[in-house]
Amino acid sequence: MRVDIIQVEARKFLFQFFHQWDMNRVLQGGPWTYDGSLLVMKKLSIREAIADVSLDEVEVWVEVFNLPHGYMNEYMGMLVGCHLGRFVRFD
Repeated sequence: MRVDIIQVEARKFLFQFFHQWDMNRVLQGGPWTYDGSLLVMKKLSIREAIADVSLDEVEVWVEVFNLPHGYMNEYMGMLVGCHLGRFVRFD
């Protein structure tokens, strides 16, 4: 269907989707980039003010190649995560 994009601050935009399916596809299909920059997106609740939204987290998958078998454990996963950015959770 359709999406409207409105700039609300210098580097913050509001995407209004007109079909739930489109919004879910975009939110679940990320992370996305535009012109080489990461797009950080969050679904707003009805009563949430755009000015109060903190866009400081993105879920990403990381694949580590050539890691010796003995290093394939939760501790090593957290260590790699800490080197990539703030560690949030380990699923």
